[in-house]
Amino acid sequence: MPGWSSDFDSWSSNALNRGAVDQLADFGDRAPGMPYAHPTVEHFTPLFVTLRATTDPTEPPTTTVGGYALGLSKRSLQAA
Repeated sequence: MPGWSSDFDSWSSNALNRGAVDQLADFGDRAPGMPYAHPTVEHFTPLFVTLRATTDPTEPPTTTVGGYALGLSKRSLQAA
């Protein structure tokens, strides 16, 4: 598994759990593993639609799918 994949996953999971939405929004400049983890934004930006639809975007979401497949991290969230 590439280190950039696990580094990005750990960074984003940690930011989500702290409710650091501003940090997540600046992922292109702040996240480790860039630009390899998300060379284009279309796989990461749906997260912000989900967070905006929640009652409180600073509340930590529940990870419903996690882990790695083919060396890349995968994460699916459920937010209230």
